[in-house]
Amino acid sequence: MLKLVLRASSLFFILCLILVLPKELSAQNSREIESRRVPAQLTKDPAPKKKISRRKAKKLLEKTYSAYFDRLIVEYEDRMEANVKRNSKLAKELQKPQFSDPSYFGHKKPPKKRKRNKKRKCKECHMWH
Repeated sequence: MLKLVLRASSLFFILCLILVLPKELSAQNSREIESRRVPAQLTKDPAPKKKISRRKAKKLLEKTYSAYFDRLIVEYEDRMEANVKRNSKLAKELQKPQFSDPSYFGHKKPPKKRKRNKKRKCKECHMWH
Protein backbone atom coordinates (compact mmCIF):
# COMPACT_ATOMS: atom_id res chain seq x y z
CA MET A 1 0.00 0.00 0.00
CA LEU A 2 2.82 2.34 0.92
CA LYS A 3 4.60 1.59 -2.34
CA LEU A 4 1.44 2.49 -4.29
CA VAL A 5 1.17 5.88 -2.54
CA LEU A 6 4.83 6.64 -3.13
CA ARG A 7 4.55 5.66 -6.78
CA ALA A 8 1.46 7.88 -7.25
CA SER A 9 3.10 10.87 -5.57
CA SER A 10 6.29 10.42 -7.60
CA LEU A 11 4.23 10.23 -10.83
CA PHE A 12 2.44 13.44 -9.84
CA PHE A 13 5.78 15.15 -9.18
CA ILE A 14 7.20 14.02 -12.53
CA LEU A 15 4.09 15.25 -14.37
CA CYS A 16 4.37 18.64 -12.71
CA LEU A 17 8.00 18.90 -13.72
CA ILE A 18 7.21 17.95 -17.30
CA LEU A 19 4.52 20.61 -17.54
CA VAL A 20 6.39 23.44 -15.78
CA LEU A 21 10.02 23.00 -16.85
CA PRO A 22 9.67 23.78 -20.58
CA LYS A 23 8.27 27.22 -19.78
CA GLU A 24 11.06 27.92 -17.31
CA LEU A 25 13.80 26.67 -19.59
CA SER A 26 12.81 28.67 -22.64
CA ALA A 27 15.13 31.65 -22.98
CA GLN A 28 14.03 35.13 -23.94
CA ASN A 29 14.91 36.47 -27.33
CA SER A 30 16.29 39.96 -27.70
CA ARG A 31 13.47 40.57 -30.19
CA GLU A 32 10.85 39.88 -27.51
CA ILE A 33 12.48 42.31 -25.12
CA GLU A 34 12.65 45.07 -27.73
CA SER A 35 9.06 44.53 -28.76
CA ARG A 36 7.98 45.06 -25.15
CA ARG A 37 9.88 48.32 -24.82
CA VAL A 38 8.07 51.59 -25.45
CA PRO A 39 9.46 53.39 -28.48
CA ALA A 40 11.78 56.26 -27.66
CA GLN A 41 9.58 58.70 -29.59
CA LEU A 42 6.65 58.13 -27.25
CA THR A 43 8.64 58.56 -24.05
CA LYS A 44 10.12 61.95 -24.96
CA ASP A 45 8.17 65.16 -24.52
CA PRO A 46 6.81 66.49 -27.83
CA ALA A 47 8.50 69.85 -27.30
CA PRO A 48 11.49 70.40 -25.02
CA LYS A 49 10.76 72.88 -22.24
CA LYS A 50 12.78 76.06 -22.23
CA LYS A 51 14.36 77.23 -19.01
CA ILE A 52 12.94 80.51 -17.78
CA SER A 53 14.82 82.98 -15.66
CA ARG A 54 13.61 83.57 -12.12
CA ARG A 55 12.36 87.06 -12.89
CA LYS A 56 10.29 85.88 -15.83
CA ALA A 57 8.95 82.96 -13.83
CA LYS A 58 7.97 85.32 -11.02
CA LYS A 59 6.21 87.69 -13.44
CA LEU A 60 4.41 84.75 -15.05
CA LEU A 61 3.23 83.55 -11.63
CA GLU A 62 2.06 87.03 -10.72
CA LYS A 63 0.06 87.23 -13.95
CA THR A 64 -1.63 83.89 -13.41
CA TYR A 65 -2.34 84.61 -9.74
CA SER A 66 -3.57 88.11 -10.48
CA ALA A 67 -6.01 86.73 -13.07
CA TYR A 68 -7.15 84.12 -10.55
CA PHE A 69 -7.59 86.68 -7.77
CA ASP A 70 -9.35 89.10 -10.12
CA ARG A 71 -11.87 86.39 -10.93
CA LEU A 72 -12.33 85.68 -7.20
CA ILE A 73 -12.93 89.37 -6.52
CA VAL A 74 -15.56 89.56 -9.26
CA GLU A 75 -17.31 86.48 -7.89
CA TYR A 76 -17.23 87.99 -4.38
CA GLU A 77 -18.75 91.24 -5.62
CA ASP A 78 -21.50 89.32 -7.44
CA ARG A 79 -22.32 87.40 -4.25
CA MET A 80 -22.42 90.61 -2.21
CA GLU A 81 -24.79 92.24 -4.73
CA ALA A 82 -27.07 89.20 -4.54
CA ASN A 83 -26.98 89.41 -0.71
CA VAL A 84 -27.88 93.10 -0.76
CA LYS A 85 -30.79 92.38 -3.09
CA ARG A 86 -32.02 89.51 -0.92
CA ASN A 87 -31.69 91.55 2.29
CA SER A 88 -33.58 94.50 0.81
CA LYS A 89 -36.42 92.16 -0.19
CA LEU A 90 -36.52 90.74 3.35
CA ALA A 91 -36.53 94.25 4.85
CA LYS A 92 -39.39 95.26 2.56
CA GLU A 93 -41.31 92.13 3.55
CA LEU A 94 -40.76 92.83 7.27
CA GLN A 95 -42.23 96.33 6.91
CA LYS A 96 -45.66 94.83 6.20
CA PRO A 97 -48.06 95.10 9.14
CA GLN A 98 -48.26 91.33 9.31
CA PHE A 99 -44.71 91.30 10.67
CA SER A 100 -44.35 94.74 12.28
CA ASP A 101 -47.69 95.11 14.10
CA PRO A 102 -47.87 93.00 17.31
CA SER A 103 -51.65 92.65 17.07
CA TYR A 104 -51.26 90.34 14.07
CA PHE A 105 -49.11 87.86 16.09
CA GLY A 106 -48.52 85.35 13.30
CA HIS A 107 -51.82 85.99 11.47
CA LYS A 108 -52.04 87.13 7.87
CA LYS A 109 -55.04 89.27 8.76
CA PRO A 110 -55.58 90.81 12.17
CA PRO A 111 -57.85 88.62 14.33
CA LYS A 112 -61.38 89.85 15.06
CA LYS A 113 -61.95 91.47 18.43
CA ARG A 114 -64.92 89.81 20.05
CA LYS A 115 -66.81 90.49 23.26
CA ARG A 116 -65.66 88.74 26.43
CA ASN A 117 -68.38 86.15 26.44
CA LYS A 118 -67.96 85.29 22.72
CA LYS A 119 -64.16 84.92 22.52
CA ARG A 120 -62.76 81.83 20.82
CA LYS A 121 -59.41 80.11 21.03
CA CYS A 122 -57.37 80.79 17.89
CA LYS A 123 -56.05 77.80 15.92
CA GLU A 124 -52.95 79.65 14.73
CA CYS A 125 -51.61 81.29 17.89
CA HIS A 126 -53.60 79.39 20.55
CA MET A 127 -54.72 82.62 22.20
CA TRP A 128 -58.24 83.82 22.95
CA HIS A 129 -59.57 86.42 20.51
